[in-house]
Formats: sequence, C-alpha cells, structure tokens
Amino acid sequence: MLLACAISFCFCGFPLILGDVASSYLWEVRREALEREQFAALQTEVTRLLGLAEAEDLIQPALRRLVERAEGQSCPHRWVYPRLRALVRRYPGLFSFFLADDRDRVIWKSDQGESARLVTRFLQRLREIERGERHRLALKEAPSLALLLGGRPGQPKFENIGQGWTDINRLPRKTWLFTHLGSRFALLAFVHRQGFTSDLGIRSRVAAPPRGEITLHLLDTYAMTLSGPGDEAFRRQAIPVVLRGERENTPCLREGGRLWAMGLVDSRYRVLASCPDRVSDLPARHRTQYRGFAIGFFLLVTLAIWMVQRMDPPPWISWRWKLTVVFGFASFLPVFVAFFLLAAYLREREVLLVDQAHRAAESILQTLDSQLVRVFRLCEVRLQHLLRSSAPRTPAGQARLQADLETFRQRYHCRTIQILDHQGRETLLRQGAGLRPGEQQLRKLISGLLGEVLAQVRGDASDLGKGGNAGGLARSQVAASLLLARDPADLLADLLAGLGTLQRLHVGTMDTYIFYDVVGPRQGKPAQIVGIAWDVDDLIALYLGRFLPMKPLDDGTELFCARLTRVHRTRNRVVTEVPTERSANQSRGKPRRRRQRVRESFFPMFPRRPVGADFHRIFQRFRAQRQLCHGRIDYKGQPALLTCVPGQGLPGFGFFAVRPFAPLAAQITALRRTLLVFALLIATFTGLVSVLLARKFLEPVREVARGVEAVRGKEFRYRLPVLDRDEFGDLAVLFNRMMEGMHELDMGRQVQDRLFPRQPLALGEMRAFGRSLPASELGGDYFDYLAFGPGRLLVLQGDVTGHGVPAALVMAMAKAIITEAAARQSSLEDLMTALHRAIRHGGGESLFMTLGVLLIDATTGQATFCNCGHPYPWRFRPGQPPVAVALPGSPVGLRSVFKGRFGDFQFEPGERWVFYSDGLFESLGTASLSGFDVLGQFLAERAALPLEEACRRCLAEHPVVQAGGSLPDDFTVLMVERAIAAEGPLVGRTPTE
Repeated sequence: MLLACAISFCFCGFPLILGDVASSYLWEVRREALEREQFAALQTEVTRLLGLAEAEDLIQPALRRLVERAEGQSCPHRWVYPRLRALVRRYPGLFSFFLADDRDRVIWKSDQGESARLVTRFLQRLREIERGERHRLALKEAPSLALLLGGRPGQPKFENIGQGWTDINRLPRKTWLFTHLGSRFALLAFVHRQGFTSDLGIRSRVAAPPRGEITLHLLDTYAMTLSGPGDEAFRRQAIPVVLRGERENTPCLREGGRLWAMGLVDSRYRVLASCPDRVSDLPARHRTQYRGFAIGFFLLVTLAIWMVQRMDPPPWISWRWKLTVVFGFASFLPVFVAFFLLAAYLREREVLLVDQAHRAAESILQTLDSQLVRVFRLCEVRLQHLLRSSAPRTPAGQARLQADLETFRQRYHCRTIQILDHQGRETLLRQGAGLRPGEQQLRKLISGLLGEVLAQVRGDASDLGKGGNAGGLARSQVAASLLLARDPADLLADLLAGLGTLQRLHVGTMDTYIFYDVVGPRQGKPAQIVGIAWDVDDLIALYLGRFLPMKPLDDGTELFCARLTRVHRTRNRVVTEVPTERSANQSRGKPRRRRQRVRESFFPMFPRRPVGADFHRIFQRFRAQRQLCHGRIDYKGQPALLTCVPGQGLPGFGFFAVRPFAPLAAQITALRRTLLVFALLIATFTGLVSVLLARKFLEPVREVARGVEAVRGKEFRYRLPVLDRDEFGDLAVLFNRMMEGMHELDMGRQVQDRLFPRQPLALGEMRAFGRSLPASELGGDYFDYLAFGPGRLLVLQGDVTGHGVPAALVMAMAKAIITEAAARQSSLEDLMTALHRAIRHGGGESLFMTLGVLLIDATTGQATFCNCGHPYPWRFRPGQPPVAVALPGSPVGLRSVFKGRFGDFQFEPGERWVFYSDGLFESLGTASLSGFDVLGQFLAERAALPLEEACRRCLAEHPVVQAGGSLPDDFTVLMVERAIAAEGPLVGRTPTE
C-alpha cells in the first residue's frame, strides 16, 4: 500500500498540488474581478441617487412624463388637474402651477396671489416666439412679466425661456420654470428652491422595494438617522461604516459581510448602497471543493494502483500506454496548470497595462490642470512689454497704444480695457459684449481704485480733489473695502504691491481677474494707468485654446475639457410646414417656412468630441462624485479608455483623456501570441521527448519481443543487438548469453532425441514401440528396445533423477553401455552390473537411475524381467484383467553393490506389457483412488488399440497434456507385445523393412 501511495503521489499527487496553487491564484484573481464588478454596480446606484439631489434631474423628467401622458388622454385638463393638486398637497411650497386651455386662458392656478392675466400674456408671448413672430421676450417693454418671473427685466436668463425647463433665478422662490405649450393645453410650473431639499427624491427612492440584492439608504448626519430597509441592527452597523468611510476617505468598503458604497449629497446627507458580500469567501470555498476533489481523486488512483498490484497475474498493459500515462501526469498536467497560470498572468498584465494607461493619462490631465498660471504669466509678460515699449505722451503714441491694446483684447479675450489719467478721468477703450448685470458697477468700482493707485504712484494724491473727483474715489475705496471685507489701508497696500501683475477679485457672485499698471517712466510721474479685466470664463477659454492639445498625442490620446454645470441656450431654427388650408396670400400646396425657438441644455465641451451614451453615463457618475474616475467607452467606433480628473486649478471643470484601447489590445495580443507559441513549443518539446523516449524504450522491447519469438520458434542462433550501455544493453547481453545456452541445450536435445529409437521394432512375434515427452529441454527419462543377440529382444525403460544436462549425460552413458553390451552379446546380469558401476562412479551418490529391463526370447516367448526401483509395469493378457508386475528392487547406482532381482515370465500370444515413468501416475491421483490405479484404468481403455496409436494416445490424451500447461515431469510410455501369429523369420526388423 505504501508503494501504491508513493507511485500515486509522484504521478498524481504532485500535479494536484500544483493545481491547488494555480487554482488558488486564479480564484483570487476572479474574486478581485467580481468585487470590482459589485463595487461598480453599487457606485452606479449611488450615482443614480445623487442625481436625485438636483431639481433639474429629479423634477424635470417627472413633469415631462406627466405632460406626455396628459397629451395622450381624451380630456387632458381633467386628467392632469387632480395630479397637479396632489403634487401641491404632497410637496407644499415646492410648486406653483398654472393650467391653461388651448387658447392660453388660465383655468386653474395653485397660487391665488398670482395674476392669471399676466400668465396668459406670458404664454401668448412664448407662442409668438415659437411661431417666429417674435425673436425674444423683450421684458423691458413689459416689466410686469419680469415681476411674474421673479426678476428684473434685463436679466439674461429670461431670454432663454422656452419650451421645457429653464433655470431663471437663484432666489428662494421661482428658481426654475417648466413650460409646456401643447395644442390642447398649456402648463406653467414654477419650482421654488425654498420647497426643494436635496433628500426629497432620495427618500422616495430608498423607501421603494429594493431591486435585486442591492439595498439603498439615506443617512442624516445631523440626526444620525438612517432611512431605508433594514432593522435596528442593520442601522447600528451602517452608521459606523459611513463614519469609517469618511475617516478613511474611501467610497467603497467591506464590513460585516456586506459591500458598501457611499456618496456625499451635501454637508448633511449621505447616500449608501450595499449588497451581501458573496465574493470574499469565493477562493476559500472553491479551494475547499478542489481539495476535496483532489483528495478523492488521489485516493481513487491509489486504490486503482494497489488493486493492479494485487492482481496475479497483473493485467497486460502496453508500454506505449504506460509511457503516455507517465508523461501525461509528469509533463502535460504541469504544462496544463502552467497554461492557466499564464492565462491569469495575461489578465493581470492587461489590468496592469490599463492601469498604467490610466495613470499616465491622469498625470497628463493633472499637469494640464495646473497650467492655468501659464496664462497669467503670458498675459503679464505681454502687457508689461507692451506698456514699457509705448510712449503715450503724444497723440500718435496714444493712438498706437490704443491699437495695441485693442489687438491684445481680441487675442487674449479681455472683458474691458480702461485708461485712467492723473486727473481721474476715465477713457473706455473697448467693452466686451454681453456684460452681465452688475459688471458696470464693478467697472466703476475698479476705476476708482485704479485712480487711487495712480495717485499713490505719482505721489500727489491730494491733487485729485482739484478735479472734483476726490469724493468719488473715496466712495469707491470705501465701497471696495466693504465688498471685499478689507481695511482700506491694507487694500491699497495690496493693490500697490500687485502693480504689473494679474490679480483675482471676488465681488459678490462675480469672479474677476484684473491687470493694472502705470504707463510711462516710473522715476517721473506717470500720466495714465491701464486696467484690464477678464472674466474667469474668458481666461479659461484662453487657457484651453492655448494649452489644450487639439490634435491627438503620439499614443493617440485625445484630451478635452467639459464644464460640470449645465448650460441652457435658446436658438432660432427654421422649420418648414406644409399648409393644410388654402389662404389668400398662399397658393395651394406651397410650403411655409417659419422660425422656431429651440432650447438646448448641455454641458459645454472644449474641443467638441464625438462622445456617445457610454461616455455620458460615466460623465454623470463623475459629475456626481467629483472624483478621479476610469472606464471603458466606445469612441469613434473603437474601444477606448476614459480617464476623468476633476479640475483643481479650474474648479467646476473636468478634464478627460480618451486613449484608444487598440494599441494595448495589440500589445496584449502580441504577448498572448508569444506565450501561446511558448506553450506550443513546450508541448511540442514534451511530445517529442516523450516520442523519443518511447522509441528509446520500445525499440529494445521490440528487439526482446523478436528474441522471444525466436526462442518460441527455436531459432537459438538469433542474437539481440546491444544498442546502448544501459539496462537494456545489459538485458541484451544476458539474453544473448541465454540464447547461447539455449542453443547448446537445443543441440543437446537434438542429440538426446537421436538416442531414442524413432521407429517400432518387430522381432519374430515380438513388437516394441515407445514415446517420451520431456518436461524441459533435456529430460531424464530413457527407453530403448533393440536385438540383444540371436532371436532375443531387449526392452529398457528408465528414469534418471533430476532434469537437464546431468540426467541427459547419465542417459547417454547408459545408452552407450547398453549398445556395447548388445554388441558383445553379454548376459543380462553382466549388463546390469556394468551399468550400475558406470552410473555409480560417473554420477556419484546424487545421481541414480530407476530401470525396468525385459529380455525376451522371440521364438518361445520366454522372458526375464529385472526391476531396479522403477514403477511396476502393467501386463495385459487376452481375456484376463490387467495386473501390475510387482518385482521390487533398488535403483541402479544407488548402492555400492548392484542387488537386482530377476524374474522369469512367459509371453503369451496377444499379451502386452506397458512400461511408463512416474510422471504419468503422480499427476492423476484423486481423493478416492491412487494415481497408480487411475493410470491402470487409463491404460486399459487404450490397450486394445494398435501399438503405435496406443502409445501416442496415452501421451496426447493425458489430462495434464490436454490442460496445456507445463509438464510436472517427463512423460514416457513403452509398450511391447507378442503377436498372435508369427510375422516372419526371427530376425530384427522394423515395420518398413
């Protein structure tokens, strides 16, 4: 059993151990991949929840679905009215609805303090814009409509009002506006910020039944309450998870047998998505299953080997199959395990290459984000050079300075350029189009501050009052100090220190960059100061236009930037309509073209890229989380890697890098092809080695098979070629030596066969015939019949102890003595004495011979019988039962002096004597009968046959011979009989004579 375990471990256990190591690694890789997929699904749910924190993403789709369903009803007013009332009751302070019929007459309003007449007028203006009869609202002509919208008449956002959703104010009331101008009804819905909370839509979503295994929750960090499914124990577990995630600054955690993903709604609320952790124990579970299978398989193989070892004889299995199994377990199974390891390595390599690509893109984007200061420095250097090289003291120099500044404004996207002289007078060179409300006041504020800076540089601040502008400068200084929350002295000192550099000012909701510097020599008194203002968006556009690459990088990466806040824009579009009725001014069937205002809502992108839906999905998640984000998208019909980095130098923007995945896929494919070729080379090498070794093993085996076949055909001259000096070479040498010995034995066998008489002998009325089957190549049985003098027949049957060469030598020596005695016509006593002396002295004490000798007178039938320890012969006489001729005696050569016993018998006509060796009856014994008696019956059944046929059948039909096994001893039969009538003269002759 220990040997079976050792063999099974070598060919089965060790590869199974390798498989355990490989499967553990593979399942660990699989666990990480499944964990990433589950975390990605949780983060997707978190992103969806965070989208519900914005009114535009929550309320706008709901109102749009509401009006679409109402348009499909037979009476939309009656269908939509109760639903609007339900919304007002459910969300108090959130909505102000105005429902109108097809003529824009208000039939219901939720806010009774609003004027229905103004609503009707406003709806009519919107329809006129849609029909192309108006280009804009022109609220300056109707200030009451501006009051309806909750703002001032010149507010730019009012010009973007159209069909759908519009962000009109930042006030608590009437923050957003939703309009629907249908053919059968119109709806005007004001959404108020004061009635909207960030948890409004999230609470309704987490209260809904969970989809699948993912559960959603909302945590109120002020009250430390958790909204969503689950019991108190779940709440006690979830709250520490959120606190841990904020402490560790990670959005994904594993805790308490669950996977968690978190998102920040605002300073108060956190959203939480979780699902059961079914992947952490995946490697251990599959490892346990594999090890159970491996142990069972190992025990099964061990049991099979042990059973094969216990088989007697063991089953015949070709060496070819044995070598296949050996090399399969020893070589191909480790190669198979290595193949899976290489497959896992390829996956890890792909993940590593993708991660490296993302990190490289992230580094590029972060470097790009930090380059905004280069724009500042570029503007500063350009303006400093322009002002230093100018001479504005003459009208021509003043004109050249103004021309240079105008060129600078166009190239560098300045909002305004101002020149202030030493008397406080302001000259506006150029003002950019589309100034927002409040920018005029900001420009006047900056003008006052620049005048104060110029006065300080000139050193004549007291002269400013001569022009009557001292009070204005003082008021500007005080106003700036109040708006900027700075002490006037500190503010003035900072402005003087920043002379000639780009400075940033935050005034209210406006974010402005300004550059100011004096014109002229600084040692004297400069006559003017130049102030240049940029809006932050203008500088960002300048930065993106100058430093963001428009073309793909060397590796095919395309970079672009996008604003993370939505922009609404309304534009005119020309549409063609086919008239349904013939009018006086139009011919029948002539199409009519009109202008229609189309409102767009989008996220500005620079430069524009052909992104698809998968990009927008990742963009929404990135916009909600404002964290580094990676993903895969389809870009221009090809797979690509997307890297998203939130802007730090450019807050409110996101930088994106799209890198084609094809080069990485080509690299992975090349690596996969290389490893595949390497694996094929290993398999080919292993196969060739197995074939060569099999041939190396099987070629000597074939030669041995040929040698065995030669032995079977008794071609003892065949010799095996000695191919190599190894075990098979030693086996060939030993086989050749064996063949030499078998050749000698064959020659001895042939000599021994010649010692036996081959034909029957007939002498007078006497006939003799015998046959012998040796148990080995050289037997020890001896029989002979020959003429022993005139008219006498000598019959002998003996058995030398042992087999092989010694017995054959004793037999040959006996043959020689008997032949010599017959030639001299010695007496029977002299023959036996000479034979005894020769065997005694030639064979020693270990060799002796049992012998039965019968000397018959062929004329009278008188016979003399001498038995020397040989089995008693059977005597068959006509009409009488067979009897054994019992005449005891000692074997020839056993004692020092021959002491044989002789007996006289009379051969009757038809009488037959049968001599045999002891092997014939020793193998026939049963429980009830002795082998001697069984042999007597066996011979009696064949006694009536002719002499030659009886001898042959006695040997051929013996049970041991018919069984086909090896003979336990030499089988010999010798028969002598007296014929009923004389057959001729008393001379020795054979039947052929």
